[in-house]
Amino acid sequence: MESSRNSTAKQIAFIGQLTALAVILQASSLYLPLLGGFLSHFATLVIAMATTVKPKYGAAATFCTGFLLLFFTPKQIPALLLFDGPLGLWTGWAYCNYPKRHYAWLMASVTLVLGIWVLTWILGIPVLNGLTQGTSTLTAALLTTGFALVYCRAWLSFTDQVFQGLNRRLPLLFKEE
Repeated sequence: MESSRNSTAKQIAFIGQLTALAVILQASSLYLPLLGGFLSHFATLVIAMATTVKPKYGAAATFCTGFLLLFFTPKQIPALLLFDGPLGLWTGWAYCNYPKRHYAWLMASVTLVLGIWVLTWILGIPVLNGLTQGTSTLTAALLTTGFALVYCRAWLSFTDQVFQGLNRRLPLLFKEE
């Protein structure tokens, strides 16, 4: 029983560290204006790592990261909760459930399209303005869907490569004791 608590405590500590890293990456656009916009999307990878431990830990890391961003850069919260966070949850889930990878790709794409739609049309934050500007609603929807499919596939492939590399170097990183 003691080793089970110890394992859970280690997992929670690891998730806390991943949450801190996700906050640093997501808030990097505040401190590094040009490079930070690029680095902020790597919070997706960190949330995917948390999800591979347990899916509920990935969700907790996402919401804790969102809460902590209130103190640094609140403008990044919608991007995290509607764009990077759900994509990280789905990519982490896809890594743990390899046979259902196509399902995860489809769900990540749908979630991303919905997140882009909420950010653009409800919150008024233009996400793909350069891609969809001056096009009809149908064309914008098709371009957004195409972008989401390619972007999610790229993230699934990237996280798969990163996790395989981490598992070669740190074989017990994603396994429960």
